[in-house]
Amino acid sequence: MYAIYIVTFVCGVILLQQSSSLPDARLLWLAVAALASLLLTRRSAIRLPALLLLGYLWAAGAAHLRLNDALPHQWERQSIELSGFINDIPQPKADGFSLTFTVEQVITPNALVPQHIQLFWRSPASVPQAGERWLLHARLQRPHGMVNPNGFDLEGWLLQQGIGASGSVDNHYPAQRSPAPVYRPAALLARWRASIDRLIHLQVTDQRIAGTLAALVVGTQNEISRADWQLYRATGTAHLISISGLHITMLAGLAMAAAGFFWRRSARLVMRLPVRDAALLAGLAAAWLYAALAGFGIPAQRTLYMLTTLALLFLLRRTTSPVNALATALLAVCLLDPWAVLSAGFWLSFGAVGTLLWAGHGRITAESGWRAAVRAQYAITIGLIPLSLWLFQQTSLISPLANAFAIPVVSLIVVPLALAGVALPLGDLALQLAAQIMQWVITLLTWLDSAGISMLTAARPSLWQLMLALIGVAWLLLPKGFPARWSGLLALLPLFWPVNPPLPPGAFTVTMLDIGQGTAVVVQSAQHVLLYDTGPRYGDSSDAGERVIAPYLRSQGISRLSGMVVSHNDADHTGGMLSVLHALPVDWLLTSIPPQLNPAGADIRLADCRAGQQWQWDGVSYSVLYPPAELHPDSDNNSSCVVRVSSPAGSVLLTGDIEAAAEHWLVEHDPADLPVTALLVPHHGSRTSSTNDFVAASRSQIALISAGYHNRYGHPKAEILQRYVRAGSTISRTDRQGAVTLRFMPGSPVTSEAERIVRPHYWQDMP
Repeated sequence: MYAIYIVTFVCGVILLQQSSSLPDARLLWLAVAALASLLLTRRSAIRLPALLLLGYLWAAGAAHLRLNDALPHQWERQSIELSGFINDIPQPKADGFSLTFTVEQVITPNALVPQHIQLFWRSPASVPQAGERWLLHARLQRPHGMVNPNGFDLEGWLLQQGIGASGSVDNHYPAQRSPAPVYRPAALLARWRASIDRLIHLQVTDQRIAGTLAALVVGTQNEISRADWQLYRATGTAHLISISGLHITMLAGLAMAAAGFFWRRSARLVMRLPVRDAALLAGLAAAWLYAALAGFGIPAQRTLYMLTTLALLFLLRRTTSPVNALATALLAVCLLDPWAVLSAGFWLSFGAVGTLLWAGHGRITAESGWRAAVRAQYAITIGLIPLSLWLFQQTSLISPLANAFAIPVVSLIVVPLALAGVALPLGDLALQLAAQIMQWVITLLTWLDSAGISMLTAARPSLWQLMLALIGVAWLLLPKGFPARWSGLLALLPLFWPVNPPLPPGAFTVTMLDIGQGTAVVVQSAQHVLLYDTGPRYGDSSDAGERVIAPYLRSQGISRLSGMVVSHNDADHTGGMLSVLHALPVDWLLTSIPPQLNPAGADIRLADCRAGQQWQWDGVSYSVLYPPAELHPDSDNNSSCVVRVSSPAGSVLLTGDIEAAAEHWLVEHDPADLPVTALLVPHHGSRTSSTNDFVAASRSQIALISAGYHNRYGHPKAEILQRYVRAGSTISRTDRQGAVTLRFMPGSPVTSEAERIVRPHYWQDMP
């Protein structure tokens, strides 16, 4: 019953984190009533609802406290003078540094700034270092991220990290570094970690391997290449290339074994403290030290809470079952970090431990070491398939093989050697050995991945599919002798069924993804999918194709694009093209980019975008209206490929970045095709587009605007918005509403769904 009580409390925490708004702070006194009912009765009929309410209110109280430390709207994008220190290792970017900053003093009168902020410092005069105190000016905004169906929630992640605002250093004012050292614990820890990071890069000549070792030792992952991350994900070993719970647990185990080995050889020490207690304390100290080296990241904290809870139970001589011990750790995590339930690592770590406990339950005889290891790997692989598909819409088929050698080698050899290399005098030999072994691991992983069949992908399952699959896994992992265990596989099959019903002929959906300042639109009919533009690059190692488009397509069960249109040669439309082409097959590419400038190369069927091109899929017609073959546009924007998608259910016009000259040509030469149900507003709503004649000719019911939040161009312009409103259009924009999906169904009016509105969370700023 103890475990059930704790799970009920955690369900209350989860319930709050799924809420669209917080309860009034004045209702938090109900927590006292819930606690009193727990203390005064033993009846489960009262205790369970009280625990559910207590978990809900506990998380609500924590959320109120954290959200109170927020940047007021009136101080957004204002230059504010601050004094504080850099509390983590700054991450180098293409033209500056990204860093987290602890505010000690707000110098601008009456300004209110959260204690922890995230800053981008473009081209600083000197390289900022971890732990330094600076006096600087910053322009900040409230947390605001891209919001897409089943996509990464940046605002929720910033809330978990305790970061209340983000922005950039204002270089119009000189920044001053304080010569006095900062002795606050966070600053000291940041300086220590940064010195170790520099040491690794000095001692290891291969900077690719140095970046990986730095990730394993101090948790800095920004120097791992995109290709390497892709390799680790494909082989199911990405969890190893971070300071995960596995590394901390295994290092604690090594410390326990070493302490026990030496402790039991001293009668004097054994008389003072039992060997088991000494080993536990040594293991716990190693875990805390390693987590500190990692900067006390959220996954490290979660593991620490679990290990500390279990160690205390043993030290206090509290006999309990493994299930109750795990439940106690679960309670500790949710008490100290109510937002842990929002992270994939929470579900995977507790899911993995729970799976191992279930797989080992009810077995009469102990198995040999290698048999137990094989059974554990089998249980983890099968047990985490439903969660992996739910969280990531993919799972690695070769992860059992990859992890069979990668886990022991990385956790028990590479990590201890790397730590010894940075902790011991003359430790460069240990670092070199760790680097060489890590190179062998990468070589083996590359060989395993070379067959090209490493990943299994599927659409994000519905809740009932997930629950049925978890029941099937539980049945599969029952002890030998239970009848028809194989039937558990049948419960996994619905994971691969389509979540959404197939579209009928003539129906189609249009999803304008939230990708920041740029464009990416997915048009889907019964059997075909078209991608129009691929969004921007976000830096040297990231783009919209990798971060937004490919994950969205996976979540929808789309494994192939029937076609892709890249409207013109502009960075905010072409930035994710190569990532999309790498992520899934694309039948053909239609673009106005000259072949000599097209980065796609010769690995795909290319065609020039020209007015008059037409095709039909599933009762839906596609026609290119612009540019004509005989026209030589005066700019890249005016060479944008304009595509009209239509069926009896409605129509949409995709316009790229065309400006006034191209709009005038369309009004003059193709007026019959301009009236549409929905219009992708040209050039993100700039003043150079959306002329009065073009807006009037389109007669659109819905005006779609893809623009970045507080983008530097000021798109969309206020007068352009008013122009569409006066024409009778409803405005839908990604910067305020997130991704927007239009559904065109024959015989029904078009429906619109904005992600921020239909799936709101209490931490999000609403339009």
